[in-house]
Amino acid sequence: MRIPRRSTLARLLGIAALVLVLAGTASAGRWPYIQTFYDEAGNAVGWQIGHCDNSYSFHGVRTPVYTIERLQCPDL
Repeated sequence: MRIPRRSTLARLLGIAALVLVLAGTASAGRWPYIQTFYDEAGNAVGWQIGHCDNSYSFHGVRTPVYTIERLQCPDL
């Protein structure tokens, strides 16, 4: 069995890391959550709620400043 060179090994590790990052990004929002949006003064101005059926509802204003609180679906 041939041992890969360091550059080949580094490239393979980089590709593996990229695949993991993309998989994580693709699965974001698949769990229930409350996303709260804030204005420049720190006031909550919008909410997005991700439901257990992968739908979501939104109220208010979306801003670039937000927090996400992960929730749990009830056991069936």
